[in-house]
Amino acid sequence: MDSMLWAVAGILTVLLTSSVRADSLSSSSVYYNTKTTTTTSTCHTSTSPHLPPLAADVTEPSSPLDDIGTLTLTYEPKRIISNVTEFLDINCTFVKNGTRVDKVMAIGIFRIRDKSPNKGKEQLALVGPRALNKTLPKLDLLGELKQDGASFLNVRYKLPLEADLGTFRCKVMAQDKSGEPFTQSARVGIEAETSEPSVERQIEAVRQQLERAIENLSTRLAVVENFEHGINTRISRTLTSLFDAPLQQKSLSFYVSKNNFQDRNTAAATCAMLGGHIAEIENAGELKVIVSFMMVRYKHIDGLLIGAVYDKERWVHHHEVDDPPYLDWWAGEAPVNQTGRCVFLWRAYNWQMASRPCQNDDSVTKFICEISKDEKQTKH
Repeated sequence: MDSMLWAVAGILTVLLTSSVRADSLSSSSVYYNTKTTTTTSTCHTSTSPHLPPLAADVTEPSSPLDDIGTLTLTYEPKRIISNVTEFLDINCTFVKNGTRVDKVMAIGIFRIRDKSPNKGKEQLALVGPRALNKTLPKLDLLGELKQDGASFLNVRYKLPLEADLGTFRCKVMAQDKSGEPFTQSARVGIEAETSEPSVERQIEAVRQQLERAIENLSTRLAVVENFEHGINTRISRTLTSLFDAPLQQKSLSFYVSKNNFQDRNTAAATCAMLGGHIAEIENAGELKVIVSFMMVRYKHIDGLLIGAVYDKERWVHHHEVDDPPYLDWWAGEAPVNQTGRCVFLWRAYNWQMASRPCQNDDSVTKFICEISKDEKQTKH
């Protein structure tokens, strides 16, 4: 993977030399997060394809080469506890010092596996002129190539495990004024603490994790609250467009449709869309309140569809199946006829109940929805 990657970068160098103006790559960057970590520990560098002798944790600054630049490979924090430390940041920075470097083409960070059966290099991340790539989902990246200033690549592990650590290598590929590619590299060893952390440090680590969890929950709660607010706003606008001002009754709101009733299924679907159902009258007191409301506000309509329906030889509520409907038939109205399987409050019958077809017969009829302010409350 490593050799193929750098071969592609070499081809890209040749193409850029022959067809791209020098100033076209003055600053190219891709951001995957918004935070970098500044450290003070740096590593030795080498311009040879052969790596220098490995040190467990090099802390001396790299020696700048006058005609090339300074490469530093750092990490934070210095003390790492497996699966307790929140983040491990590995940062590679390259600063051009002289006039030899024309373009910085790529920066890569690799992990060196010294033990079998996985001996070799594992590419972790690469930043190029137009892309920032990673190989592990748990990594967060931040990288930028600058032709005037410091180019860098930052790799962040979340809750690093001991298996994530080891020897890391940073490699920079650049192009000189004549178009020839060259590389510069550095490496550092990172290990977890082998001794058992103190009780105080373990408690502090747990406390920090809890704080982060609370912060994450607070953020998610804010998102949910904003979403809920948006939904409520849409519902309010829909109610205003489809229904007249409601009748408020304890924990319930009753909405009468602005448009004429078409059929029972459409009316039921409209009420359900708003979190309610066709109003189901359960006692004489509730009927009296609704009738008084209709007599004042709706003198121009013929009738009002309510929730009771004739099904399997009996009148039932579809929403509250176990609660039998309250029925107050008009004296001259047969409870059931061949077509009348829905119940209406009928103005000509002094707003008493009448059975009518469940489809509109060209009369001026509305339907009424019942929406609970608290779904956990029930009507009494």
